Amino acid sequence: HLVLDLHGGSVSRKGVMVRLEHALEQIRNPLPADGVEAVHREFEAQRKQLNEHARRVNQIRQPTGLSVNQMIGRLLRLPAAAKSALRLRGETLAALTAERTDEVKQWIIESAANSTLFLGTAPLPWNNADIRDGQRAQEALDLATKAANELWPEFERLLEQVVKQLGVRPRSTLDEVASFLAVLRDARSIRQQYGTEIFSSQPGNLARALEPATGGPIARAWAFLWNPTYRAARKRLLALRAAPASARMLRQEALQAEDVLHRWQALAAASAVPVKADAEIELNAAFDALDEAMKKLGAMTEVGSFDGMQLSAIASWLRALAGDRQTPLRLPGIHDLRSRFRQAGLVSFVDDLRENGVAAEHWSARFEYIWLYSALEEAFASDPALASFNGRTHEKVIEDFQCLDLKRVRLAAQRICRLHAERAIEAMNRHFDQTNLVKREVHKKSRHIPLRELLAGAPDVLTRIVPCWVASPLSVSQLLDGSKRHFDIVIFDEASQILQEEAIPALYRAEQVVVAGDRHQLPPTTFFSTVEGEDEIPDEDADAHTARAAATAAVDGFESLLDTLGAFLPNWFLEWHYRSEDERLIAFSNAHIYEGRLVTFPSARDQEAIQHILVPHDATLGGQEESASREVEEVVRQVILHAETRPHESLGVITMGIKHANRIQAALDRALDRRPDLSDFFSLDREERFFVKNLETVQGDERDAIILSIGYGKTANGDLPHRFGPLTQDVGYRRLNVAITRAKRRMCVISSFSHDEIDLNRSGSRGVQLLKAYLEYAASRGTRLPEEERAGEVSLNAFETDVRDALEANGIKTRPQFGVSRYRIDLVAMHPKKLGRPVLAIECDGASYHSSATARDRDRLRQEHLQRLGWRFHRIWSTDWFFHREQEIERAISAYEEAVRQVDLSDANNGPAQATSGAQPTRQAQQQPVSRQHERPWACAAARDDRPVQ
Repeated sequence: HLVLDLHGGSVSRKGVMVRLEHALEQIRNPLPADGVEAVHREFEAQRKQLNEHARRVNQIRQPTGLSVNQMIGRLLRLPAAAKSALRLRGETLAALTAERTDEVKQWIIESAANSTLFLGTAPLPWNNADIRDGQRAQEALDLATKAANELWPEFERLLEQVVKQLGVRPRSTLDEVASFLAVLRDARSIRQQYGTEIFSSQPGNLARALEPATGGPIARAWAFLWNPTYRAARKRLLALRAAPASARMLRQEALQAEDVLHRWQALAAASAVPVKADAEIELNAAFDALDEAMKKLGAMTEVGSFDGMQLSAIASWLRALAGDRQTPLRLPGIHDLRSRFRQAGLVSFVDDLRENGVAAEHWSARFEYIWLYSALEEAFASDPALASFNGRTHEKVIEDFQCLDLKRVRLAAQRICRLHAERAIEAMNRHFDQTNLVKREVHKKSRHIPLRELLAGAPDVLTRIVPCWVASPLSVSQLLDGSKRHFDIVIFDEASQILQEEAIPALYRAEQVVVAGDRHQLPPTTFFSTVEGEDEIPDEDADAHTARAAATAAVDGFESLLDTLGAFLPNWFLEWHYRSEDERLIAFSNAHIYEGRLVTFPSARDQEAIQHILVPHDATLGGQEESASREVEEVVRQVILHAETRPHESLGVITMGIKHANRIQAALDRALDRRPDLSDFFSLDREERFFVKNLETVQGDERDAIILSIGYGKTANGDLPHRFGPLTQDVGYRRLNVAITRAKRRMCVISSFSHDEIDLNRSGSRGVQLLKAYLEYAASRGTRLPEEERAGEVSLNAFETDVRDALEANGIKTRPQFGVSRYRIDLVAMHPKKLGRPVLAIECDGASYHSSATARDRDRLRQEHLQRLGWRFHRIWSTDWFFHREQEIERAISAYEEAVRQVDLSDANNGPAQATSGAQPTRQAQQQPVSRQHERPWACAAARDDRPVQ
């Protein structure tokens, strides 16, 4: 009741009055709009919660510079070997920005090149050596080389010589060598004072006899006077000693001699008493030099002490040190890397690598896991709502939001109706005379005044009673007075077909303008817009001529109102495409004309949306036919078959030319004379009645099914003359674009030639190029798109990949990124037995889900549209999957099993879809009578097993 349709020439005065009477009745009894505020508050609360969650999971968080979803995705991409219980906290984590992390990963790469050396677990003698600069490395190498090649061989030679000469047991450790040399050194010291004879003079007894010497002066004097043993021992030792000494000194040296004697005897030497070896002095010097070098090397390396170390092991160790000339040179860099990790607070990470024996190739991944998981835990700890997220609870919020949003839509209509009633009553009360005029005309049974007169007499009341008017530009100029602005806004639809001058009357009568149209569809008709010459232009004064010239210049070069206003008004591209129930019906235009900008949705229905029927050439016909006769016959046959098999679906036939359309209509009329049983399908009373139109008159129409008949035929010898009428013009591609985008469910293309027979060298206009490409596309059942479109296909992210792998591991076959436009279903689960049959759309809350600008797009419209296209829907939330993976797998399996059950039940109730194994993409038309009853319908399902993935 808000709209007054004045479009077209069939509008009667009586019809207008009926509409006005209905509007007045609605104004008197407006629909109640109770509870709007409560619904709106609840809606806003739910919307806020949904938007807040989307914000939380997509909010960039520091220090990673990633969102929660991105962190989860990257964590799922990491191998199992990357998992670690280590977490970074506080300042250490805060400092690890994305840039700093890249730097750390570079350290890790450098460290992994010498992994065991970096961890200190290398089976190398220089492992963990304290060498921090190049000079120290050179010194260490020089010392090791000298020790291994000079000091050790000399020491070994002298030791062997001395041991052999003295007849002692071979020494096996450095400790034993040191003890041996100490014996030799102490024996040499005793011999220097007493000679060798002291060792055979029982020095122990002599020392015990001199025991009183340890006492005070009186005790020593008493022993000297009255103890003959004391005097004898003293005398004996003084006799042996090279120089005099006190009794106390004599006793101490005797004890030393006794100790040396015992130690010598422990050597099991050939001589009973210590004797001198020829190389004794040289051996001591060699040992001291070697010992000094080894202490330095031991301090550098992790050996530290050589206690108990076998001489053979020491020799091997020294040779290994001297032989490994690369490691010392690497160690300064290793120490520098360790220092960097220590300063960055990442010693615990290095310890984690060492303690868990992580392979070097996994170090970077393990660090990323620790970094991301630590940051993820930090995000959850700082955001309680994020930490408490539960997918089931969130889905309940979505369900409530969907119900509230739909309720708001219904309430919005009621609010508008009530607001309309209030404003109409206000206008009627303010303009009493106009109101009386309208009511008087409404109550008349006949002899209504002309509509223009009524509008002139009651402009304020009429535009309030019916505020929305649908009219052509011509009707506007004929009906409405141009002295005032009657409307708040004027909307031009199909503006690409409106000339600028035709729009002026409507523009002049409104405050604002909205222009809707498609530059890639039909242009304005200019057949009547030219004039014979300037002589026919009426005389005008200079000012008028200047004004007209200026107005002409303003639109010069602009084809239509759409182009003119689009040059300076804000532009919005309407991306979502709703008409086609199978996106293959629009995918060709989307790829070839709209540059992939349209967002389309794949269909779940197992049907053949596009097919091509190739009519055989008839060599008996001479010359090229403007309207191929065989094609006319095939079109009629397919129309009849559609009416027989799909009477519930509307149908239209589009041709390239008027003559071909007329011939098809005539042939169809003759066929229908014999088929009165089909009269209901072809009734003019149907809401979407059947039509046969040429492409110039079909813009704005749509039908469930479209038959596109090309019409152009070949010559008698089978040559295609490449005369394609309007397609060869500059805007020919736009005409074809209109024709191929009229179908909602299915499209059948009928031609007498294939795409291979079109030679673009003979006719290279864009329209002909598009025709050739479309015939090829139709022949492939809508699977062959341009290379660049296929190159732009979307790959799965880590989250989606993990879901797919888990489902397929449980026996669920999936197809990823299902669809052909920018919007793809993340995963489609296929029927386990019915090949090619999709049963369940699985969407993850990744980039595709969160790319929607509004909660309505994201959480209602997209899912609602998919369900309208036959999809059963299952959502998997990234946080649930990450933290409760097994439970989510079970949920997905349950949803899949239920979807399979529902599909099987539907097929059992409705009958299985027809399928023909191995059906050819392009079907040859059969030469059979039009009245044949059992021809399969042109739109029946072909076998899907060999159909490429969308």
